[in-house]
Amino acid sequence: MLEPPNDPQHHASIVLLAHRCRCVTRQQRGHDSAVSARGVGHLLEVFVIAVIGTGSMGSALAEGLLSAGHAVTVYNRTREKALPLQKMGAHVVESAAQALTSCESAIVVLPDGASTRELLLAPSNAEALDGRRVLSVAHTSASEIVELANEVAQHGGRLAELDITVYPELVRSHAGHFYIAAEEVDAQYWRGILDTLGKHVHFVGPVGNASRTEFALWLSYMFQAIAVAYSAAAFKGLGLPDDALVSALVEDPTLRVTGAESYIPQMVARQYATDIFSIDTFALTAGLVIDEAEELGLVTAPLREIRNLFLAASAKGHGADDVSAVYEALLTTDRTVGAHGDAKHAPLA
Repeated sequence: MLEPPNDPQHHASIVLLAHRCRCVTRQQRGHDSAVSARGVGHLLEVFVIAVIGTGSMGSALAEGLLSAGHAVTVYNRTREKALPLQKMGAHVVESAAQALTSCESAIVVLPDGASTRELLLAPSNAEALDGRRVLSVAHTSASEIVELANEVAQHGGRLAELDITVYPELVRSHAGHFYIAAEEVDAQYWRGILDTLGKHVHFVGPVGNASRTEFALWLSYMFQAIAVAYSAAAFKGLGLPDDALVSALVEDPTLRVTGAESYIPQMVARQYATDIFSIDTFALTAGLVIDEAEELGLVTAPLREIRNLFLAASAKGHGADDVSAVYEALLTTDRTVGAHGDAKHAPLA
């Protein structure tokens, strides 16, 4: 049985309520007297969850869980980044070990396998893994996450992995799309949580398969932002109206590109968000995808060229900006327009 965290009284009350709700059986939750956390058809089952890593996706997960009625503890290395969640009802702790020991399970949202491994297997954190379920949301190779799951198991923990294929705002608003890989008993547990964040939760098999799913889907995703950026750059160079571009890539059923409604305004204004999915994170993940594609025997030259454009955008100072900033890699300061309206570009440095 979990020990209540040594926290302020109001958080202890939330945890106590959560434990009571977790004891309600599925048959009891079917009774008319059951409480609804999210409205008709979504009966209350409160989980006690830690979210470790409160960047854009970690914060979205925490917000979605809080609004679904769960008891959420959060930890972030830079504490200030977690404080906005405190105002929403989350409890902010001072260490990852404290987050792990105060909750029945934890979602770890870090950029890659190396940082996830470093956090989970640090001595004080590894001790806290015993009896805990942990869900990794990181960009990893299949072999990397399988190895990490085995190491977590040696400390008494159970590691599952999750691929999220939508932007944070959709997770925050309970419209997530999730692909979970785990032992079946753990997948059932995590599905009970993820179902409150969206109706598209897919079990794809044992640990390693979420990374494989992510790789396969990334082969399509890699082309989205760059496709919009090329059209946006051409429209700009040819002096064509922005509304025609929006109509074609957002509304036209033949030409539309997923994400164009977000990318185009940022590209046109050349002002980029910094709280979604960054250029540097894209380049990092693209490198992993390219390695996997090579191992599978796929042609990787086009993928490498796309990654190079993201690296070029990063070199121009846009590494922390949204992926739409790849647009900057297609532009130069000495841009001129030819006599027939054709744009002239200097080669990329």
